[in-house]
Amino acid sequence: MGKPNDSPRLRRPTEAEIDHAADVLSLLSDRTRLGIIAILLSGDETSVGDIARRLDRPVPAISQHLAKLKGGRLV
Repeated sequence: MGKPNDSPRLRRPTEAEIDHAADVLSLLSDRTRLGIIAILLSGDETSVGDIARRLDRPVPAISQHLAKLKGGRLV
C-alpha cells in the first residue's frame, strides 16, 4: 500500500469547466428531463410522442426539454 501522499494530485477545474458543470446540474434538476434521460437510457428507440405519453406530458413540452438537453450536450 502506498503512502497517503502517493495519490495523484487533482487539478483545479477551470472557470469554464465549473460553469459547464453548473449548467449540466441545472438541466438535471428538472424531473421531466430526468424522466426523459431515464427513458433514453433504456436503449430502446423511441419517439417524442412516446416519451410524452410515458411521462404524461404534452409533446411540445417534451420537445422543449429535449432541446435544452441537446443544448447542454446531454442528448
